[in-house]
This record gives sequence, structure tokens and C-alpha cells, in this order.
Amino acid sequence: MNLANGLTLLRICAIPLLLVLLSVPHVSDTQKIIDLLVFLAITFTDYLDGFLARKLKQETNMGQLLDPLADKMLVFSLLLWFIAAQKIAYYWVAILLFREMAVLGLRSIAALQKVVIKADRLGKIKTVWQYVTLAWLILELPFVDLWVIGMVIITLISGFNYFYENREVLKSG
Repeated sequence: MNLANGLTLLRICAIPLLLVLLSVPHVSDTQKIIDLLVFLAITFTDYLDGFLARKLKQETNMGQLLDPLADKMLVFSLLLWFIAAQKIAYYWVAILLFREMAVLGLRSIAALQKVVIKADRLGKIKTVWQYVTLAWLILELPFVDLWVIGMVIITLISGFNYFYENREVLKSG
């Protein structure tokens, strides 16, 4: 286990803490700020683990598979929490989940062919947009619906791009 993979696992383990913090009734804006800071600390490990893996030349197949999984665990845990809190419509989350499952299927087919599909630029942009949208939801800022629609659009475009860029995996699968 290298440092980068350890940070990814730390990100996964911190998700329940954030969910507990979000579940505490908000009596002031200070609590929203605390929730946001914990969320930002968790998301910072997403950047940091990738940076360290490249800098220390410790990129691993485990990290390439575990890092996007950790991202999805964070994003969907929070999105489900926001559905339960009635702050986001379930159908947006269903669309996002459909995309993620489709890309997971593509990655699984690729893995059977001993091919690892790394996150591409659009996938990284999608993740950042999701993080910004989640921060927007945590802070309960206005125009959240626009951020959510943007998140869905970028997520779908990114998903189509994964299939287009990796169409050879499907042909030989």
C-alpha cells in the first residue's frame, strides 16, 4: 500500500463522517461552513493522491481503479443524502447513476482484456463540476437547479466520450 492509495482509502473512510455532519440539524451558517470544509478536505485528497502517485512514480492499477470508485462513493453518497433531504430530484441522480454504471461496465470489459481505462480530461472536469455542485448544495446557495442540470449534461457528455474513445474495447469484447 503506497501513500496515494492510502489517501484514497482515507477518502472512502471519511464519507460516513461527512454524512453524519450533514445530518445534524443546521442551527447556524457556521455548521454549513464546517460541513463544506470537511467536504473540501475529502475532495482535496482526490487531487493529492493523484499528484503524489505521479510525483513519487507510484501509479498503480489498484489506484487507477480505486480512485474513481472513491469519487463515485463520495458523490453518490451525498447525492442520495440530498435526495432524502429533498434538495435534489431523484431522476437527476438516476441519470448520473446510469452513466456511471455504463462506464463501469465499459471498464469491466476493458479489464477482462487487460486494459485499464484511466480517467480522461472530460472525466476529471465532470468530477470537479460534481464537487462544485455538491458544495453548492451543502451551502444551500441559489440556482442549484442550474448547477445540477449542468452536472448532468457534463456527466453525460463525459460518458459518451468514454465510449467513443474506447470503442475498440467494445469491438474486441
